[in-house]
Amino acid sequence: MASAPGALEDAIVVGWLSALGAALVSIGIPESNVLEYEGNLKAGKFLLIVHATSQEVRRAKACLDDTQAAETTIHAEPFGVGA
Repeated sequence: MASAPGALEDAIVVGWLSALGAALVSIGIPESNVLEYEGNLKAGKFLLIVHATSQEVRRAKACLDDTQAAETTIHAEPFGVGA
């Protein structure tokens, strides 16, 4: 039997994307990465999103690279977002 949150998550779909996937695409994450991230989240992994200056993002990535993070990826903010 599916849990209520799980059933709700499966029901909220925009096209082929979940609500989370649609939100990630809307902030500039490529659709190919969104599918990977959604799969990882469903597998119990974490997704960390950092919105900061380029210097702060580089520092955050360096900190994560010093850990056992499975992957770190930087996505540039699309032109006009956050303006």
